[in-house]
Amino acid sequence: MIHADEAISENCVNLYDSYGEICVQCNCCGKLNKDTMHECRIQTYKEHLMNTAKDIGNRYYNSESQKKNILKSIVTIACDIAKEYGFDVNEIKGE
Repeated sequence: MIHADEAISENCVNLYDSYGEICVQCNCCGKLNKDTMHECRIQTYKEHLMNTAKDIGNRYYNSESQKKNILKSIVTIACDIAKEYGFDVNEIKGE
């Protein structure tokens, strides 16, 4: 059996799925199709947002520091989505 794994690109933004090592063909970097790169990023960020939001109710993440880290991740992903839509992240955060 042959596995044809491909390394991630230098501008990989999907480290959540690729673990920073193996390209998962998500096209967030535009390597596969520059025309659909932004749509792919938004879709991937939405999936990450939903998966991370599920963690806030997980009984195994019950300490305050764990909940705080999950909420920080949610804010970071939401800011990534805002950037893809061209919004000023500081304006979104109220800064």
